[in-house]
Amino acid sequence: MAEISRSIASVLAAKLLFPEIPTWQLIGLIFLVVGRYFIAQGGDVTNASCGVLIYYPIVALALGITVFLY
Repeated sequence: MAEISRSIASVLAAKLLFPEIPTWQLIGLIFLVVGRYFIAQGGDVTNASCGVLIYYPIVALALGITVFLY
């Protein structure tokens, strides 16, 4: 649950602080995933998937439907 809240918080913070610059949202998500990989020595997809859900929900929904139907 903590990983999900961290990924959502990082993307939402960038979205609220810099609403006209979506690049900061992606940079925050990238740093979160890279930090998780190097500090915890594990590549977890929870951070990326929840961050993408907040960043671009249509793509996340389409991906979820595709994976479910596959």
